[in-house]
Amino acid sequence: RSETRYKNGSFRQVLKSIRSLGEYGDGNNAFREPNSVAWLERGKLAVVDTNAHCIKVFDSETGQFEYSFGRGRTMGCQNLLYPYRIAVVPGGSDQLVVIQRHP
Repeated sequence: RSETRYKNGSFRQVLKSIRSLGEYGDGNNAFREPNSVAWLERGKLAVVDTNAHCIKVFDSETGQFEYSFGRGRTMGCQNLLYPYRIAVVPGGSDQLVVIQRHP
């Protein structure tokens, strides 16, 4: 939820935290450098973990880990190397566009 406040003619939006995910480290419910998120249409949240070289997908209601993809550090079509941004392709298919750093 968010609240909108006006003060001295300026606009400010205040966001309320409703859930947190994970902690620093390795594993399904941990992050090494979370960098970007995308809301998928089927109630999932995709999180880019840059230094773990992967995308982790969670249930947006429960925060439960669902799956991840990207194995990192090796080049190839199935691998990610320092991914840092993510976006959902419009159209309801939950296809993702992932931007990664140049090696």
